[in-house]
Amino acid sequence: MNFVPHLALSVIATTIEDPSTRPISRAFRRAKRRSIIHHPSDNVVGLVKHQGHDLLRRRGVTAIEESKWETAYVAPVEIDGKTFNLLVDTGSADTWVTTAKVNCTSESQTCGSPAQLEIKKDEKWEGDFSIGYGDGSKVSGTYTHRPLTIGSTKIDDQVIAIADTTVDFRGLTIYDGLLGLSKRDTYDTLFFNMVKKGLLEDPCFSLVLLGDSDPNNNKDGGYLTFGGYPPAVKPTSDWAAAPLVQANPVHTYTIRVDGFKVAGKEVPNLGDAQRTVLVDSGTTFTMLHEAVAAEIWKGLPGEGSDPKTPCDESKPDLKCTDQKGRWRVPCKDGKMPEFSVVIDGIQFPMRKENLVVELNPGQCFAGIQPIKEGVPAILGLTWMRGVLSLFDYKDPKKPGIQFATYK
Repeated sequence: MNFVPHLALSVIATTIEDPSTRPISRAFRRAKRRSIIHHPSDNVVGLVKHQGHDLLRRRGVTAIEESKWETAYVAPVEIDGKTFNLLVDTGSADTWVTTAKVNCTSESQTCGSPAQLEIKKDEKWEGDFSIGYGDGSKVSGTYTHRPLTIGSTKIDDQVIAIADTTVDFRGLTIYDGLLGLSKRDTYDTLFFNMVKKGLLEDPCFSLVLLGDSDPNNNKDGGYLTFGGYPPAVKPTSDWAAAPLVQANPVHTYTIRVDGFKVAGKEVPNLGDAQRTVLVDSGTTFTMLHEAVAAEIWKGLPGEGSDPKTPCDESKPDLKCTDQKGRWRVPCKDGKMPEFSVVIDGIQFPMRKENLVVELNPGQCFAGIQPIKEGVPAILGLTWMRGVLSLFDYKDPKKPGIQFATYK
């Protein structure tokens, strides 16, 4: 990535370099069986699934300020001998924490992370850090070097950012900053520093995100594993391989899927741009282009056939779009449509309990939301909870992501 500090990290705010819209029809068959071998790794970081105020991350659209029950997956990271609980984010690159003197502003809540990093008298600064996220939040400060430990991996000298200003970055009363897992051209971010220093048996990491959208279910967490996948998880399908594609900005975990199935039927006439997706653990919803999302809409519970129907609080059984462009649906139980993402000829279904997300009691939203054409779609938490995702740099010239179902 040609790093421009003030740009949002999310590719959702930018156009795709290869925006082909040529309609295609795909048979979803693997042309050739691939031999993909991955091994369990003991370098496992147990994740905690937090439920709290304003944890919703929606890149490129307005955040839901009133959210009380959204989910964040948080990993413990030791920085300079102190433990920080950081939001795990495959959609961005920088790892950052705040200082005790952080200037933290938020329109919706009092913020200030539970743990903060002290600035040393002889701190060696490495340049300005400034990020704007797609939901309008901003974080700025300065890059520096600190010893860092995550799982069983110790790094003596890791570039991190110390934030001294945050604007509307929600969730800092729950976690202490952000753990970015993607890549930069300007310095070796966390995972790529591990690879460069030869600290991993295999140059890969995996994510298993457990649980569902139930606000009362706090027992499930997940696993972030460096060098393989967690021993507690057993793949139950062949591995599906998807090479990374060049997007703008580059070095994001963006792939091109075969397509999508709704209620067992292929969504037809999708071009390359509509099948290009960012795999992003920092975004709550799965956000798809309207041609795909509209097929899901048809099968969601509730009255109404037009997604543009405005919401009416006097009609609780209505499917509708609220003033912020979000698809709302009734919270009542109903028959859910089957939805699958097809990658390398293998279908990966979204769990039905994630097709409807209850943000507040009695206030529910579709787990798949529409996104405008011309930018990559997002496979967010609502889809990632059903798969084992392995981010693979064994061949640095042909990096990719492999997926498998698991138990």
